[in-house]
Amino acid sequence: MSAPLIWLRGREGANAPQVPTLKEAGIDYVRFGWLGICAAAGTPQPIIDRLNREIASVVAMPEYRTMIENSGEIAISSTPQQLAQVIKQTLDDVVATIREFGLQQE
Repeated sequence: MSAPLIWLRGREGANAPQVPTLKEAGIDYVRFGWLGICAAAGTPQPIIDRLNREIASVVAMPEYRTMIENSGEIAISSTPQQLAQVIKQTLDDVVATIREFGLQQE
């Protein structure tokens, strides 16, 4: 892997701690990217619980973590409730950015 020039967010899991973050470089930037797995509305709770346990076990695997972290990302598992909060916060951030820049649908 080549060395990164700048981190888009914090250094959690970063393999180049000497590289600055955007914020440290004086760039105010909000990143909206993340990956989550959602189930259809009405999925029984025992199925959601099992999916969450299985996904968390994959995320905890050293091979998976290394692959994700080598791409400059962070491997994190969470509860369904935590993911719901991430989704809500992302929507709030996107709406605020749209309003700040006066973006209009064409």
